[in-house]
Amino acid sequence: MTPNLEGLLIRLHAGHETRSITASHTGRQLRTMWPDYDKGSLRAEQLKRRFSVTDLKRVARFDEGLRKLLETLGL
Repeated sequence: MTPNLEGLLIRLHAGHETRSITASHTGRQLRTMWPDYDKGSLRAEQLKRRFSVTDLKRVARFDEGLRKLLETLGL
């Protein structure tokens, strides 16, 4: 899938900002990092509790698409 949203969720974890992960490997790796992650029932509230705007900005330093999105949103 493009964009690889599960890959982004992995990169939002500190220390993983520059990882390049194929979509076929993200699910298992993400569940290792985030045991409560369930693709089918992920809610905005869970994302809000898990990640901050600071996490997004940290990853955006390495991801042009995310950086442009944050700029568009005024972040």
